[in-house]
Amino acid sequence: MKVKSVDESGNITPTVTPVTFENQQAIVRFTLLDKAGNPIKPTQLTVSPAVNGAEYQYTGQLILSDTRSVVTITPANNTNAATDDDTNVIFAALRGVSNSDLTLTATAGNVTYTYSRPGVTFQHGQYYEVTVKMTPAGAIPGVFSVDGTKKVYFSKGNLQATWNGSAWTWAFAEHQWDYIGAEAGNTSISGNGTLSSNGTVDLFGWSTGATTLGIHNAQNYADYSGVFADWGDNDSVKAGIGTGWRTLSRGEWLYLFNYRGDKRYTLGQSIHDVLGIVIYPDNYAGPEYATGNNWATFEAAGCVFLPAAGYRQGTSVNEAGTSGLYWAETSDDHDSAHNMLFNSDDLFINYTAWSRYAGLSVRLVRNAN
Repeated sequence: MKVKSVDESGNITPTVTPVTFENQQAIVRFTLLDKAGNPIKPTQLTVSPAVNGAEYQYTGQLILSDTRSVVTITPANNTNAATDDDTNVIFAALRGVSNSDLTLTATAGNVTYTYSRPGVTFQHGQYYEVTVKMTPAGAIPGVFSVDGTKKVYFSKGNLQATWNGSAWTWAFAEHQWDYIGAEAGNTSISGNGTLSSNGTVDLFGWSTGATTLGIHNAQNYADYSGVFADWGDNDSVKAGIGTGWRTLSRGEWLYLFNYRGDKRYTLGQSIHDVLGIVIYPDNYAGPEYATGNNWATFEAAGCVFLPAAGYRQGTSVNEAGTSGLYWAETSDDHDSAHNMLFNSDDLFINYTAWSRYAGLSVRLVRNAN
């Protein structure tokens, strides 16, 4: 092949040196879905395949790779989600990678979705079609029916609030089995929305606007009267965990455990020496979890674990490690509210209601359809 070169003055010089061009990119067609099979139509998609320091060589040239190759795509026709031509099919030109970790992050509306997969190979000069089922950030990948039509994701851990002496930060526990128990935080609540020493709270009174989202050591009903204020609706909480999270109702807890398929949950099993209940996603076809199994494989399949974190009265924590109590958004009367309760042998939902001032665990969900 003959080429011509142009100098700074615009002079054209013909050359006769043979030049070989080789494709150094793979073309990938991504079809983006959520775990329920709904299309994700992103306003932005970031693709991050690790390059592992590999060298790319073609005839006459040597190109040294960056340590990472990151491609950010902004589909022009997805900027307005209300248009008819927005799409969940995205084409990307990616540098070839071999046995590398692939991470996709998609922004659609106010939701961020993620997907990760190890050991991915994209050979340069090749075309690939990939269907990716993505999970909202902070969520376990399993999808769970909570009534005849509604499905949800569970958060990756119980809700936590950490006090630094002047302000709260909110987050999900790092692992599904994490809980605070009778440690600083739960045992140092000094009043409405403060702690006597720095720490983390994960046992909350039934949330009303008057009790700073349940961080209160009062043990009287009057302090917990009023309409329920969901943790997921609070701006301070959303600043830490993102938008779209909410608390299950009593009826949704009931449906989750009683009206989905044959394999719904397993009691009395431990993960990292923490007793809890394992909940299986819709249409789960794997084995039941038993203490000592590789939990990572169950979590990757979408299974949820709720730790037996006990309950709080004032600043006293009881039954941590033996019983789990999780709030529902549904009140029973002006004194009490519904919850889900379990131990190693039994599960109670239909008739259990606790005093609103009791500190119970909170596991938030977000809608999947």
